[in-house]
Amino acid sequence: MECECVRRVTSLWTEQRAGGAVQRREIQGLTCVEGRSEPSAARDKHACGALCREPLVLHRAHQEARGTCRSSAGNESTDMEGTADPWSNSCEIKTGTTILAVEFDGGVVVASDSRVSGGDSVVNRVFDKLAPLHERIYCALSGSAADAQAVADMVNYSLELHSLDMEEAPLVVAAASLVKGVCYKYKEELLAHLIVAGWDRRLGGQVYGTLGGMLIRQPFSIGGSGSTYIYGYVDSAFKPGMSRDECVQFATNALALAMSRDGSSGGVIYMVTITKAGSEHKVISGADLPQFYDE
Repeated sequence: MECECVRRVTSLWTEQRAGGAVQRREIQGLTCVEGRSEPSAARDKHACGALCREPLVLHRAHQEARGTCRSSAGNESTDMEGTADPWSNSCEIKTGTTILAVEFDGGVVVASDSRVSGGDSVVNRVFDKLAPLHERIYCALSGSAADAQAVADMVNYSLELHSLDMEEAPLVVAAASLVKGVCYKYKEELLAHLIVAGWDRRLGGQVYGTLGGMLIRQPFSIGGSGSTYIYGYVDSAFKPGMSRDECVQFATNALALAMSRDGSSGGVIYMVTITKAGSEHKVISGADLPQFYDE
């Protein structure tokens, strides 16, 4: 059953589709409170108190005609860049990063840059994007910082319980499977890409990609916005059977190149080397990064 607000907005939208003139004054006095929505529909609570479920385009027509949207607290915000209208492309926040993991005989090297960006702003210069999932298993985070951290925390908790139940350290593939399961289950809600890497007693050093809910083991993996700048380098520089020191240099060079090209990557390099003996952490500051110059 439609409320009066929806009938009037429906009429307005019908006029727009038919090419008729838009009468702004018809709905000038209406108040629209935006609610939770699914991809194909919006749930809008209108001034009359009715809870209506109508096509999303009705909400957009209402927004276009009024030019404003009133929050549930009654505070009005205009549809400008950076405001809270989730249906407007002008307020889209883009994130970026560069992450990398590479296998060597006896372990793995996981590394990332440290810049967290929100649109054109740098909100954190020295954020550690390497999250521990267990003693010898780490993941590199990219995408939404909140989403990626939430996935890492969930998997870390599950692996702790799993190791207590099994009375031994979990396998790397088990950690990657948990990450894959969470990412796939909530693929519509989460914006996160995690590279899982670590060492276990069965297969040694391993690197797994989990983008979009997939699970694939790779000798090395890269991700984030900065990865698009270094595919040529990593494809040419990677060699099977590289030593630990060669993998460390490979990761350092790749991240330095990405950070010099990608505006959303920067800061310092965080690096973790994981072997049977445990994990070794390293931070490479900007002054110690390798320098590259155009020919």
